Amino acid sequence: SARYVANVLANPKQCRNILSPYLERRRQRDNHDHDNDSENDNSRHPLLGTSVLEIGAGAGVPSWSAMHCGARVVCTDLADTNRIRSIAECACRNFCKMQEQEQQMSGNGSSGGGNTSERLHFAQQARACPHDWGSDVQPVLHALNEPNKEAKPASDKDDKTELFDVVLAADCCYMPWTHDEMLDSIYKVLSPIGVALISFALHGNTDDDDVWKIVDRSKDRGFVVETLPSTQLTPPTTHMEAKQGLVHTLRLSKPQ
Repeated sequence: SARYVANVLANPKQCRNILSPYLERRRQRDNHDHDNDSENDNSRHPLLGTSVLEIGAGAGVPSWSAMHCGARVVCTDLADTNRIRSIAECACRNFCKMQEQEQQMSGNGSSGGGNTSERLHFAQQARACPHDWGSDVQPVLHALNEPNKEAKPASDKDDKTELFDVVLAADCCYMPWTHDEMLDSIYKVLSPIGVALISFALHGNTDDDDVWKIVDRSKDRGFVVETLPSTQLTPPTTHMEAKQGLVHTLRLSKPQ
């Protein structure tokens, strides 16, 4: 599921589609003209400048895909020193890779689509942060907000806390007893106009019906839940069933 999410985010057209409710609400909020905004969407990746949180990240593959597209990423996992250090190292390596690519494009006289400097500006704000689902979300929000406060003049700083535009949770549904805690964390950090994407395949490590209980629990938590079309991928190993490569995605948002 993580590789599926990463690939969707990297593809501008697919990314616009899966994030469409958020992008439409952002247009309405910013009072953009639809025709002009459509033109901008075609020249700029929809994640450019967007705040993205990944929970239960593991290796953080979707996070680094979003980072390469110019998102402001906070990548989280359990409060384990080795896990968070690994995530931080991945963020650093990916940023260095982006810098190398910019240097290569500059040497070749390429503009990188005109957004390379902007992508680097936002990518350098990536943060690794520990977070156990259901625990205090303030450290996670601080990881998003602090880089922006540092960049602003003192006269422009305020106490308003920015919430996340996009929350990602790939392969996080296999412990049904943690569903409520996970959903509680998502609800507390998600912007009123944002979307959360919960992606998973049914691996058989947990009863399928128990995994799908995430839908009703999301509704109980107050989310609007959309079940998006499933996508069949090749299972990671040959002995796996096809359903273990069938990725299901739930798109959550807050009532408007």
